[in-house]
Amino acid sequence: MSRNFSQTFNVAALVLISVALVGAFFEQFVKHELPCPLCLLQRAAFIGVGIGLAMNIRFGAKPSHYVIALVATAIGLVISGRQTLLHVAPGADPYGSALWGLHLYVWSFLLFVAIGAAIVLMLISEWAHQSSGAPMLRLPVVVSVGLIALLSLLALSNGIATVFECGSGMCPDDPIDWLIPG
Repeated sequence: MSRNFSQTFNVAALVLISVALVGAFFEQFVKHELPCPLCLLQRAAFIGVGIGLAMNIRFGAKPSHYVIALVATAIGLVISGRQTLLHVAPGADPYGSALWGLHLYVWSFLLFVAIGAAIVLMLISEWAHQSSGAPMLRLPVVVSVGLIALLSLLALSNGIATVFECGSGMCPDDPIDWLIPG
């Protein structure tokens, strides 16, 4: 895989993660479905993946950046997998509404699987091409800064929304209302 493909992958994956986070906000603020603690942790894992990808966009693709994204992906995979298993158990009710027949935690699990597999392939490719010295296509500054700014805004917004939902203590398992009125 070429260095330019690596850059395209990082941009596309970061856009996909941003869309997932915006979709989570849509569910939270438009459909009024507050996220549970596991949902909040999945959002944090998506942000962690995004940080690794954003580092690749800003500083160039490096195996260490992919490893950051891969570790966050593994954490998100465990969290979304646990939530999926909790809600498929006999007698367990699903949490939240479904999108195209699957709940958001299942979509998160599938997205973490796909991103994890793609990152592993990109990491293998990066190690193979590490010594090639091929020039890498540089993104226009407005694109790279815009994507990083979007991820930063989503991370900050998630943090603020979590404080309003949970206050300074533990988040409720099944939140029904904001702890700090907005």
